[in-house]
Amino acid sequence: MRARFVLPTSSLLLVAAAAAGAQDPKPRPMPRGVVLQASTERYPVGGSTVEEITAALRGALGAEGGFIGHYAVGWRYSYRMGDGVSSKSGCRLANVRVDMQTRVRVPDWKASADAPPEVAAAWEAFTTSLENHIREHENIAIRTAGDFVQKLERMTDMSCRQLSSDVQREARSNTDRLQERQRKLDLDTREGSQAGARWPPVPPAP
Repeated sequence: MRARFVLPTSSLLLVAAAAAGAQDPKPRPMPRGVVLQASTERYPVGGSTVEEITAALRGALGAEGGFIGHYAVGWRYSYRMGDGVSSKSGCRLANVRVDMQTRVRVPDWKASADAPPEVAAAWEAFTTSLENHIREHENIAIRTAGDFVQKLERMTDMSCRQLSSDVQREARSNTDRLQERQRKLDLDTREGSQAGARWPPVPPAP
């Protein structure tokens, strides 16, 4: 059996392979039963000053209706009955797998000869912090997916029809837990801005 849902994203509620200016990371070990497929779209951003880059960022986002990214999670499993199943239950799950598909748009600015060094440094700091924040969201989603797999592997019920209903209920609960964990991360970090994932950069205090 297969099922699928798509989770909405806030301004930085993303799962992504990499942020702008960074090399795509090597595949990381996944929890048992979790498969991740991540894609990153880079859109060009021009300008030589903070103001010009800010205007270019807003224009690029506005052209796509503000789309930044999203991720979808699907899961599949089969039923098992008979040997190895508790006498108190008639059906359990086997071959549980969670597929995560992610898509994110990130800005790609190429420093021009006219850009002051401090602007290039600010952009590098911004994209590094943005990547770290996105990866935190990704790690939360991966861990939650791993927990979901383990929970499904332990589930049993008297009938496979009832077990299917139990899985749907657990999936909704899992989605709520994931969204709450993601919201908490954004709340605790102010969507990453506390670590520098914000543009335009905050000018230094006089």
